[in-house]
Amino acid sequence: MLQIKDISKSFEKFLALSNLSFDVPEGKITALIGPNGAGKSTLFNIISGHLRPEKGKIVLKNKDITGLSPHIISSLGIGRTFQIPSLFPKLTVKENIMAAYIVRNGKTFKFFGIDRKSEMAADSIIDKMNLSEVSNTPVTSCSYGVGKELEIAMAMATNPKLLLMDEPTAGIPKTEVGNIIEKIKLLCELEHITVFFTEHDISFVLSIASKIVVLNQGELIFEGVPKEAMESSDVKEIYLGKDA
Repeated sequence: MLQIKDISKSFEKFLALSNLSFDVPEGKITALIGPNGAGKSTLFNIISGHLRPEKGKIVLKNKDITGLSPHIISSLGIGRTFQIPSLFPKLTVKENIMAAYIVRNGKTFKFFGIDRKSEMAADSIIDKMNLSEVSNTPVTSCSYGVGKELEIAMAMATNPKLLLMDEPTAGIPKTEVGNIIEKIKLLCELEHITVFFTEHDISFVLSIASKIVVLNQGELIFEGVPKEAMESSDVKEIYLGKDA
């Protein structure tokens, strides 16, 4: 689905990514983990077009997308959610999803109550995401966990084939993490969306990922299945700590 080929990126004298190469398999859930400063956000920004690498290529389904603008990359089927949800706080849950749908289809919106296509698309996503109870609730009145679920719903409205998720459980109470797990599995299994996410909660990673990629100081130290990751001496030492 996605190939990272010899990517390098530096900021002044700091080397954020160094000759990074690995694959994100289609139809699977892949986790990108590593300590703070490992290069995870830098890589996501390169994939989504917000940064340009000094070296290497990003290939999506055999198409080189390196250096394309975020808008073009989005139109090619890459969506993204962020650690802090990016929502329209004064609008309702449904209106947020409608807005994402309208923008995805190349339109601007002043107000969209009469846009029947966007309303139907939003209703369908709300049903799939089990957000009916909060459909007409303003985002400012929703919990942080619902905000995270809404951001996933808005990403679905952009019709992505690959979804980049930046710490999907950040700030969410443990009691609400199960809902996020269900929603991400829904994306992959029922909507056939490939998911590639960063996360610090290792228990969450192990519960959902079929592949784990581990970075440290901009370099790849592990690529493989979760069981092997937890048995890797490099992962234990660099990510989990020397005494793990």
